[in-house]
Amino acid sequence: MFHVIHELAHTLLTLFYTYELPTLFVMTLLEEAGIPIPIPSDTLVALAGSQRSVPFLHSVAAIGLASLAAFLGSSVLFLVMKRGGRPLLARYGHLLRLKQSHIEMMENAFAKHGRWILIVGRLIPGLRIVATIIAGISGMSYPDFAVTVIIAAVIWATFYYTLGSIVEREIPVVLAFFRNFVTKSPSWAVALVGVMLVTAIILVACWLIWRWRRKRAGEAVPELPASA
Repeated sequence: MFHVIHELAHTLLTLFYTYELPTLFVMTLLEEAGIPIPIPSDTLVALAGSQRSVPFLHSVAAIGLASLAAFLGSSVLFLVMKRGGRPLLARYGHLLRLKQSHIEMMENAFAKHGRWILIVGRLIPGLRIVATIIAGISGMSYPDFAVTVIIAAVIWATFYYTLGSIVEREIPVVLAFFRNFVTKSPSWAVALVGVMLVTAIILVACWLIWRWRRKRAGEAVPELPASA
């Protein structure tokens, strides 16, 4: 299975670098409609933004096509879920790791802050499709959904396209800085920084696990003390 996914991802990247804009549009459309693709469309939009020396019109076209595909695909998924989504969600919700308690919690949140949840959810990888599904079964009207998802799609496409552009420009600078630090600093200083970073990561991971276990046990979780 892993080999098949790897081959599909390789084929998709080949298509993307050969026919960038059409591939970006079609793959985003399919994913937003609820059809899994080997590489998330967030990544494809970021890859489009990471291309060097592209004209301004290309950037506008990439963001526009990704936004349009997101709107059309999510509209299809929304209407499907609105008309008969609950039986489908009851049968296949486990594939999205959605329990009934999660669904009820998100429905309650949608009833109070549906539009904002839809906009913010689109910026978080893995939540765009879930947000559309919950919007479809929550009773939101299609006109409200359409207006909100257009705004959300433009923000999403612009955010990831810009992120890809920034990463492409800044990563070489960051790598050069660390390379310079490693080559010109004493070995003990490099080792000390490495130990400090690993220790910090372990401490944060332990704290997160402790919080998660306390919450599962239904115990009150004290917050970290505010820094002075």
